[in-house]
Amino acid sequence: MNKRLLALAFLLLLCGCMTKSFLHPDKITYNNPGKDNLKYEDVYFNTEDGLKLHGWFLPAAGPSAKGTVIFFHGNACNITYNYQYIKWLPAESYNVFTFDYRGYGNSEGKPSISGTSRDAKAAMNYIKNRKDIAQDNLYVLAQSLGGNIALNILENNRYEGIKAAAIDSTFSSYRGIVKDKARAMPVVSWFRTPLSLVLIGNKYSAINKIGDVSPTPVLFIHGTKDSLVPYYHSALLYKAAREPKYFWTIPDGAHMDAFVSHGTTYQQKLLEYFDTGKTSNEYNSGDTILN
Repeated sequence: MNKRLLALAFLLLLCGCMTKSFLHPDKITYNNPGKDNLKYEDVYFNTEDGLKLHGWFLPAAGPSAKGTVIFFHGNACNITYNYQYIKWLPAESYNVFTFDYRGYGNSEGKPSISGTSRDAKAAMNYIKNRKDIAQDNLYVLAQSLGGNIALNILENNRYEGIKAAAIDSTFSSYRGIVKDKARAMPVVSWFRTPLSLVLIGNKYSAINKIGDVSPTPVLFIHGTKDSLVPYYHSALLYKAAREPKYFWTIPDGAHMDAFVSHGTTYQQKLLEYFDTGKTSNEYNSGDTILN
């Protein structure tokens, strides 16, 4: 094998390692709505590059729905695990649609950062083509990696009918989160080299898209003691976003903690936000912003 082929093989291996540092899918079945006595529908839909993705549609309890929440889950496991964060919404009269990115759960394909954007667009197109839901009452709820994915497709009012988005514990950029890990683990400081940053890229980073999400209201949620995605990431996104925008600081909150340890409080606040498109702003503008 000549030097060029060896260099190419090394770059491909390094790119694969980068992807695995962000995407942690599995095929394990952790739970399903039926075990919680909730109705749900297994759905399948296709991406523009020909993959079949899997999701769940949970209809609202009661005679009518207030709207439909599209849930973008985080980087680990699959919908059967992340379902725990949204299973309370049908009882509050909201339909919920959640889906797995390529390579996760029962979705086809291999996980990739660029692929998640295609997957998100396919999921939104699926919802926009459903005739049994109100297309003018759509809401986005996204956590961690899912927040970055969602913000990548919400620019310029691409999907009419989205009344509000809530982004929980996400990161501002792929390069930024890699730098954070390098600060925390100097032994892998090579991540901060120009080569690694070029390989990671920022094409799909939310910081590049957040300025174009307006006029859709965006709510950022983040805990001050998030050890996985530092709090400053949401602060950067909030500063870059245009009005209407809001920020909930979760004092001493861990990663994706708002609807777990503080569930009762923030579940109700989220419902009020979805109902009105407005909420209180609980952000300390004096918080330290790192580069």
